[in-house]
Amino acid sequence: MVPDAAVSAVSKRLPVVAAPPPGQPAAAGRRVALVSLTTMCNARCGFCCVLDLLNRPELDPSDAAIRASMAEARAAGCTIIGFTGG
Repeated sequence: MVPDAAVSAVSKRLPVVAAPPPGQPAAAGRRVALVSLTTMCNARCGFCCVLDLLNRPELDPSDAAIRASMAEARAAGCTIIGFTGG
């Protein structure tokens, strides 16, 4: 299942980045992917200017889209996956 355009746009903003493990030089870094599970937030920070833009369930990726993101990260050589959102 291919994610819709809104989900694709959100997931494309989370690039795969190289990050070394703690205490290791950058040359020994591993590839890390951040997978967004949701854009929903219940913090209600007074300074937040994107709350109304992000708190939309239609932006949340489906389970299939999350699994696809994980598979893409693995294919790109990532050895560490971090999950973000909420």
